Amino acid sequence: TYAMLELGRLEASEGNNSKAREYFEELLNTQNRTYAMLELGRLEASEGNNSKARKYFEKLLNAQNRTYAIIEIIFLDIKNENYLDAYNRFNSNSFNFSVIEYEHLKKYLEYKLSKLDLTKCSSNDYFTSQLINYEESLALDHIKKHLDENNQKIKHTTFNENIDLKELFNYARIQIKELSPVKCTYVFKYILDCEQEISFINGTPTRYMGIIAFPHTNNIITMYPIETTEKHIESIPVYKEESNNKQLVKKPKKNNKGQQ
Repeated sequence: TYAMLELGRLEASEGNNSKAREYFEELLNTQNRTYAMLELGRLEASEGNNSKARKYFEKLLNAQNRTYAIIEIIFLDIKNENYLDAYNRFNSNSFNFSVIEYEHLKKYLEYKLSKLDLTKCSSNDYFTSQLINYEESLALDHIKKHLDENNQKIKHTTFNENIDLKELFNYARIQIKELSPVKCTYVFKYILDCEQEISFINGTPTRYMGIIAFPHTNNIITMYPIETTEKHIESIPVYKEESNNKQLVKKPKKNNKGQQ
């Protein structure tokens, strides 16, 4: 049954929600029932069925893995802009977050409720400084630095050399206004089909980009080329550019193939 759970998670990660749902529903009468309910709730949330998702999570509040359900309910509250409910739930429970994740979620909720003590916020904390006073130039610097670091790794995720990063950044800020996030936590994640090749990841061309932004805004925290499948993209409401500016993202030259 654990293998079936993992198969369901794999199908969900690839955007095959119907197949994933079949696996999870088959587990509802097994010892992995609570994990299946958690994944079904996440599946409903990813499809925008917030009420159904909440029902699954609330059924788990007395289960052994209740912590995961509480976190998901907090994220649903953020998605629905119910910040006070999220804040109260956050302060009433303990979580197995990393220190950074815990602090960022805490600061985000405090900021939305005007409870954040700005005098104690470090200017060196990129997330918090952008949350309080968003600057495009700082975001671009962060993205450039992030991509430079990635270029030192085995799996390269840099943009093609002929891509104007600032133009692509501005293009992304416009597009995500019409996109539905693929994942909602204290940040929203989007997948954008740029409709033209923007990168080669280990020699494989891609036109897709992952975007992380503050919830309910187009304030981008970071963005990066990603590998994904057409099947996954088909499950995501992707905005199609209808303007006449088709060359905003430039096609890479043929002799750039494989270069980072």
